[in-house]
Amino acid sequence: MSPPLDEWATDRDSPLSGAGFWRCIMACHSKVGQQIARKRVEQGIKLFNQQRHQEAVAKWKEALRKIRREQDRFITLGYLCQAYMHWGKYRELVELAFQQLDIANSMEDNVLRAEAYLNLARGNERMGALDSALQYCRHSLYSQCDQSRTTGQVHLCLGNIYVTYSNFSKAIEHYELALKVARSIRDVGLELLIYVGMGQVFNVLKDYGKGLQLVAKAFELSKSFQICDLNMRHQRLALLHLVTPLRKLGRMSEAYECCQDALRMALEAGDRPLNARGLCAMGDILRQKSDGQRAYRRYEAALQMLTDMEDAFGRVLALDGMAKSISLLCRQKKVCDCKPLEAYTRLLDAVTNCGSKLLLRNTHQQLSGIYTALGDDENARLQERLSSVLTEEMELYCAVCNQPLGQEPGNSLEALPCSHIFHQQCARELMAKGERRKKKRICPQCRKTVNSRMMFVCYDDVKYDGHYPAFLANNTTHVQTPDHPL
Repeated sequence: MSPPLDEWATDRDSPLSGAGFWRCIMACHSKVGQQIARKRVEQGIKLFNQQRHQEAVAKWKEALRKIRREQDRFITLGYLCQAYMHWGKYRELVELAFQQLDIANSMEDNVLRAEAYLNLARGNERMGALDSALQYCRHSLYSQCDQSRTTGQVHLCLGNIYVTYSNFSKAIEHYELALKVARSIRDVGLELLIYVGMGQVFNVLKDYGKGLQLVAKAFELSKSFQICDLNMRHQRLALLHLVTPLRKLGRMSEAYECCQDALRMALEAGDRPLNARGLCAMGDILRQKSDGQRAYRRYEAALQMLTDMEDAFGRVLALDGMAKSISLLCRQKKVCDCKPLEAYTRLLDAVTNCGSKLLLRNTHQQLSGIYTALGDDENARLQERLSSVLTEEMELYCAVCNQPLGQEPGNSLEALPCSHIFHQQCARELMAKGERRKKKRICPQCRKTVNSRMMFVCYDDVKYDGHYPAFLANNTTHVQTPDHPL
């Protein structure tokens, strides 16, 4: 028999009482709302993989307004960080990463804290705040000590930071640590990015043959992904980084083809950072073809995009290309002799703030040549002294023969297991000397004992794997050494 109506009102613990009824309704409504929010997140992932990025972000933002569970909010913020990284909106990425960090701290979860610090490091690295990025990377490593994907990504980020700093041995050290993580957890995507970074190191040091091999390996790895968007994203990145070694090796048609494909794929995917870097690469190709005016326009378009994205190092690369294009036009008598000085002075201001010692040294060298041509010997000597100081600070010399590294194209380089770089011939002589005398092999730079391997783990399956793209099969090319630096 049901209780009288007046008893329903007084029995507050009953599920059908006034308060109990509304609690039930609200609990059901909240549960349904969370299920809908999770559905929106899943829909966003599918849309993002279909390159419908704007729609994906709209879904994630809608879900974020409804999600109550802290861990789910953290994950959704991570998807948004990925999207903003893809668009080149680095300041917004940093803001989202700080929200992630607040959640991780409130949950006292070191794993989430490490990921939040990683996103903060990525955003700051792109905006040129290298010291902050370095600190965030260290905080991430302190928060998480296991061999997880986050740890590998942190070492990758540290490698990229040290490349910008022009500390190439340190960069190699962190790339190797990242590679060990990638192979231990079988993360092909991370491994691909490491090969791209390593290729960049050797391209900067003008060993274009090794740079080409490493990036070609990355290109092959990009074909192993099943998800379409991930496949295309890594392919266009590898294609873009193939441009420099191919161009420097004199293989201009292949460099142009790679650059065109990378630009087309970036435009289709809305990948603004890679699109801007692709314009710089196309400017390099046109400049090497002595088409200074068209090259300048490509750099100018890239500069506008990179400035909008607050990509500090990318902006310096665009300004560097613009200055070199103006120098080319000056040699062709198409602009007056004062224009290169204006362009390189503007570049000098930007390079000084970005942290790249190598670019700063090269800028001082160019200014020295310009002042000499203008008859200003005092400023020329000053720029030459500043260039020499930076060369000493970077320690860009072979500790065996005491000759500079990365000055002349065509010199093959090697890295010992301790990550220090030498001329290939010098490194082999060092190893052979230890073999003949049956003594321990000692790195002359750090005095550490090294084993018989000429190269560390990163090269183990690069030199003779036989899986390079078809258009890279013929590698019997010479290094182009133009009369004027390009």
